Amino acid sequence: LLVVKPFMEFPYLELSNYYLMVRDFKSAIALLERGLSYVESPGLRFELSKAYQSIGELEVAEDNLRIACQMDYTNLEYRQKLAEILVYQSRYTDALEVLYGALEIFPDAVYVMQSIANLYHLMGNYDFAEFYFRRALAKAEGFVREDARKHLAEYLIEIGKLDQAEEELEALIKESNNVWIKIDSYTDLSLILIEQERYQDVIYWGKYLLEDP
Repeated sequence: LLVVKPFMEFPYLELSNYYLMVRDFKSAIALLERGLSYVESPGLRFELSKAYQSIGELEVAEDNLRIACQMDYTNLEYRQKLAEILVYQSRYTDALEVLYGALEIFPDAVYVMQSIANLYHLMGNYDFAEFYFRRALAKAEGFVREDARKHLAEYLIEIGKLDQAEEELEALIKESNNVWIKIDSYTDLSLILIEQERYQDVIYWGKYLLEDP
């Protein structure tokens, strides 16, 4: 296909994915750059950025991602990846700018809000981090809501707001239909309760889980 139809991006993407999978980054880069000499594609730019990131060439990876974002302005995956690479370079303000830009296009994007929250946490701005974790929970629906609540609970535990974390974990145990989420939440809740020597509460929630699996 590369010989017969060199202007199609598909064969370059497929073969480069194989090279990336087997960690042959040199071959992946050579192939993708060859493909870009025939067809300018945001998908090829994106894969090329991943290959350069894998060998630590973050500035080159960033350049290719910015081109991909310009070509496919509404692609959320490209923007998330660009923010990730900026974070690897400790350029937190630039990463926030990218994520806020994504949020303007996708105002209900839960994972973007969580990325912003994680970035604020990394920057030491715990109030803003909590705000965006809670905002993500408020926007989330279905199984994504359970995931958002779990992220919030884990964050609250990390910053020492154990009473609030306890409330979120109890809500997960009561409301989730996923037995693994219930068990995981009970484990986290038990650690909080044991630390506070509230052993009867540990037993209570254990019985609750057994009676309402």
